[in-house]
Amino acid sequence: YNIFLIIDATHPFAINASKRALSISKECNIKYIRYERPQKRYKDAIYVKDFKEASKIALKIGKKNILYLAGIKNLNTVAGIVGKNRLIARVLPISVNKALEILPSKNIMGMEGVFSREFNKILILEYNCDVLITKDSGDRGGLNEKVLGAMDADAKIIIVERPKMDYPILFNSIEELVDYTKDLI
Repeated sequence: YNIFLIIDATHPFAINASKRALSISKECNIKYIRYERPQKRYKDAIYVKDFKEASKIALKIGKKNILYLAGIKNLNTVAGIVGKNRLIARVLPISVNKALEILPSKNIMGMEGVFSREFNKILILEYNCDVLITKDSGDRGGLNEKVLGAMDADAKIIIVERPKMDYPILFNSIEELVDYTKDLI
């Protein structure tokens, strides 16, 4: 196919896909560029390195239920630490059956989409949560709306930081990426 460039724009937590793309680029001598969603830091949030740490902190600081908005992949880890009765999870509809193996059905919401600040606030209040666990998926993943909704509901916010990787070329701006690739073509 005469490929001369790989642009890796996978999800910030799709670390295995990025490692594979980097490996292939080296193996085939193809230029590799990483595009990663821009990041924001929230002064009122607690940042942690993984979901185990997030769960332990949630137990310490929370008195009510804990809302988990970070997908099915780490739900079992969080439930194992927090407990099944206090954990409320919003997962993609295709993940509900797997979530039912982990949590009682009353603690699972199967929904898809980026939700508004107001909707996130309502979920936190309706499910009687005082802690939110999520991951740094950026604005495209609805992080801002999750954080602002939690702030509005007076819930504490725990954000799992993105995995760190050393990329040879990294862009956080689509415009800069496009300008850079124009020169390559």
